[in-house]
Amino acid sequence: MTRPARTLSALLLPAGLLFALGAWAADPPTPVPVPVPAKAGEAAPAVASPAPAEAGPALGAAPTQMVKPVSSLQDEMLGGIDWEHNMVYAVGDGVPPANAVSPAQARVRAKRAATDEAMAGLLEAIQAVRVDAESTTRDFINESRAVNTAVSGLIRNAETVELRQAEDGSYQIKMRMPINDQNGLSSTLLPLVLNQVQKVAIVTRVVRTDAAPPAQHAAPKAAAAPAPLQDQPPAAPTAYTALIVDATGIGAQAAMFPRVLGPTGQVLYDLATADPNTAVTTGLCAYRKSLDQARKDPRAGANPLVVKAAETAGTGRTDLVVDDAGAAQIAALSSGGLLRDAKVIVVTD
Repeated sequence: MTRPARTLSALLLPAGLLFALGAWAADPPTPVPVPVPAKAGEAAPAVASPAPAEAGPALGAAPTQMVKPVSSLQDEMLGGIDWEHNMVYAVGDGVPPANAVSPAQARVRAKRAATDEAMAGLLEAIQAVRVDAESTTRDFINESRAVNTAVSGLIRNAETVELRQAEDGSYQIKMRMPINDQNGLSSTLLPLVLNQVQKVAIVTRVVRTDAAPPAQHAAPKAAAAPAPLQDQPPAAPTAYTALIVDATGIGAQAAMFPRVLGPTGQVLYDLATADPNTAVTTGLCAYRKSLDQARKDPRAGANPLVVKAAETAGTGRTDLVVDDAGAAQIAALSSGGLLRDAKVIVVTD
C-alpha cells in the first residue's frame, strides 16, 4: 500500500467506527438468551423464543377498499316516471376513487360521480316519456337538435330531491325534473306537437226557426213552455266542473298529450282544444289511479262528468275512445270553458 492510500484509510476508519456505533445505539441488537446449565435432578429451564413479527402487507400490494351499501331495501331510493305528480326521477351512486390525494378530493369526486350518474338516468327516463300515441321524447330528441339542446339544459337544472352519504364516503343522490311546467318537457315539446295536431272534430249546430212564435197567437201557458227549452241547453255544459275519463281495465297508458276520440274516430279533446298556456303549466290532463282520487282532485271541482272509455287507440295506447253516449256528453261540454281550461282527469290502472 502506498503512503497516500494508508493516509486515506487512516482517515476513513474512525468515521466508519463512529457510524457503526451510532447505528448500534439507535437500534441495539436483541439479546440472545444463554441457556443456564441445570443442576442435578432439575429440569433444564425453558428458553423464551423471540415473538414472531407481525406479517405486514406484501411489497407492492394495492390497498383494498370496502364499500358499504348506500341504502337498504327498506329505504331504497328509486327512479322512474311519476305521472300522478308529473315528475321524472333518477338515482345515482358515487364511490370515492382509490387514487384520491385527500379525503376532501375523495368526497367531491364521489359526489360528482353520483350526480353524473343521476343525470344520465334522467336522460334515459326522459327519452321514454310518451308524448302522444305515436311518439316518445326520444323521437323528438333524435329529430331536432334544438330539442336535444333544450332537454340537456333541463337536465343540468334538475332539482336534487335527496342526498345521502354513507360511512365509507360513498354518495347516493336522487334528482327530479318536471314534465308539465314552464321549465319542464311540455314547454319544449308543445310548439312542435301543436304544429302536428290537426283539428278533425266535427262541430254541428242546430238552428231552430220556430223558437220565437208571435206573442199575440200564443196562449199564456204555451208561451211559457219554450222559455225553459231555450235556457236549458246553455246551462247544461256549465253544470259540470270537469271531465273524468275512466280508462281502467282497457290497458290505457299515460302520455303528455293524449286525445279523447269518439266511436268513429272524431276528436273530442286534444291539444288543439285546450289553451296552450294551461297545457304547459298544468298539463293537458291529470292522471289518477282511482275514481275516488279523481273526484277528490282539485281539478275535478264539485260536479265532474264521468265518462267510461271503451277502448284505446294508437300504438302507445294513450288515446281513449268513448261510445256514442259519452261522445255526445263530451261534445256538449265544448260550448263551455272546462275543456279549454284542461279540466280533464284520466283514471288508469
